[in-house]
Amino acid sequence: QDVKDEYIYDVNVISGKDGASVLGCAVPKNLIETYLNMFKEIDVKISRIDIATNAITKFVNSQKDLCNTSFILNIIAGENLISFLFENGKYKLSNRNRLMSNPDSEEYINEIFSKFSSMMQFSKSQKSVFQIEASYYIGLGSEKTEKLKNYTQRYEPSMKIEEMLLASNQDAKTNASLFYPLIGIFREKQDINLVQAYKQATQTQKVSANSIVKLSIIAFLVAAVLTGYL
Repeated sequence: QDVKDEYIYDVNVISGKDGASVLGCAVPKNLIETYLNMFKEIDVKISRIDIATNAITKFVNSQKDLCNTSFILNIIAGENLISFLFENGKYKLSNRNRLMSNPDSEEYINEIFSKFSSMMQFSKSQKSVFQIEASYYIGLGSEKTEKLKNYTQRYEPSMKIEEMLLASNQDAKTNASLFYPLIGIFREKQDINLVQAYKQATQTQKVSANSIVKLSIIAFLVAAVLTGYL
């Protein structure tokens, strides 16, 4: 069976010095159906299924340098900021925020720092044995990341603030803003509503089946009329 009939997916081709890489994300349709049925039984209507956390966790697990470290991974897509807290390489918490400041203003850096500070406060309030070592940023850009780094050093001098680049594209200096699990997980694409995608996929199949039935009926009627005429 064709893969497109089994999964809802999105892919993006990233060109690099040594060729092209394909970054993809997919979820089985039957998994979506299971969630829809489960919530339907308790009369809860689902408008959106988001696999961002799962996608990010798998991404982190694939990076050897991150497996046993404690850090915050921040992804900026337009006016949205989603932050993931990992302790010793394990997912702990995620938080979504709307950025209200102008990206070219100083307030923008202050606002991003305040979101970072909130994640830090949560970690400290949990009295975790793991100390946050770094905060990585995807989609912020090198210039703004440097400004944030200078600002953060006033309050957290030992904290590492870095822009994250996709490992396979570092030689080509490709900004990791190509990776957008918010998602449509890719830059300049709208986010994927898995519920809507599932409905469209199953609806297409139903329309095709109905069309076959209708065509069969029409063909039968035409044949009957022609037979009667003859």
